[in-house]
Amino acid sequence: MKTVLHRTISLGIMILLWKLVSLGIVSSALPPPEAVFARAVLLTSQGRLIIHSLATLGRTLAGVGIASLFALPLGILSGRKPLADTLMTPGFYILFPVPKIALLPVLFLLFGIGELSRVLIVALVLFFQIVLAIRDAAKGIPRELIETFTTMGGRGLKKVTLLLIPAILPAFFTALRIGIGTALAVLFFAETFFTRHGLGFFTMDAWMRIDYLDMYAGILGLSVLGWILFGITDLLQKRYTRADM
Repeated sequence: MKTVLHRTISLGIMILLWKLVSLGIVSSALPPPEAVFARAVLLTSQGRLIIHSLATLGRTLAGVGIASLFALPLGILSGRKPLADTLMTPGFYILFPVPKIALLPVLFLLFGIGELSRVLIVALVLFFQIVLAIRDAAKGIPRELIETFTTMGGRGLKKVTLLLIPAILPAFFTALRIGIGTALAVLFFAETFFTRHGLGFFTMDAWMRIDYLDMYAGILGLSVLGWILFGITDLLQKRYTRADM
């Protein structure tokens, strides 16, 4: 209950600051929060904002799934096997600093201008965040714990499911939480090309039409979407780890 109260207060302070700034800057480029909220409710009731939000959400979830599918096993492998670490980590270090948005034209050339390229750009952003966090978490598992587990008969699949995966899950959720923000930013840009669905397209289209209420409603939709994704991540972490959230 205290958490809900604290978050409500925090949200209220942000809205109040927005209101004060809009009063100080009397311009159509910065409408007051109540006007933006009313417009967002109208767009939602019309289904327009929902369609664009679902398009962005679907691409994000698909990217999370693909990134996790590859990052989890590769992160565990490089964290527990020195040879794999020696072979893979240099590649991670070379590619991780490259701004993933710079690879968007390459993805369009290789995979076309359809949905796959936008999903893959999200997956690339998340993959490197997750795989390096998993590698470090897997490396940090105490040797004594692994030896004890192995002595008690924990080998093969049991070792992976009962020891390694539970040990790396906190790092996985932390990396996922950090990566989602960056992934949404990159996806926002990717949605301005060759598509007419997504919050990125909706927001930039409104900006070009000088429809600032729609533009801010799109930004608000992106914020709500991020809040939902972070909330889901928190719930999953509470469910599957003992981390004190």
